[in-house]
Amino acid sequence: MARQIFVLIFAILLIAVPLVNCTAPTEPTLYTDLVPANPGGWPNFCERDNEGALVIHVQNKGDGYALCSTALIEFPGSGISMPLQVPAIPPGETYELDHIRSGQPCFPDLDCFFRITVDYDSICEESDETNNSVEGKCTG
Repeated sequence: MARQIFVLIFAILLIAVPLVNCTAPTEPTLYTDLVPANPGGWPNFCERDNEGALVIHVQNKGDGYALCSTALIEFPGSGISMPLQVPAIPPGETYELDHIRSGQPCFPDLDCFFRITVDYDSICEESDETNNSVEGKCTG
């Protein structure tokens, strides 16, 4: 009789233990999606402040909180590239980076081409890594 009870308990445990571990995760995985943003709708991403400095925005289009990262602003053909620190950005928010003044070839009387790459250091796990760069042009 004791043997039958032992076998019955053992059989119940064999069935019950795997079922305990078969639950679906309760929270979905959240990803960031950092993109160069153009909230003012400026042509070719060429937003300048009153002094002519280039203004850069980064948006988190994802549903996860973006960690601090780096944006790289490059001016092809000039040899100038500028890394800019990007703070942590909540989902759906846009952040305006420091305006680029010194060392940039993008002054009001000059035409310039530039490339903005967000999450340049690949810190954030993103839902879309293909939309991190955009090319722009300011006409003098």
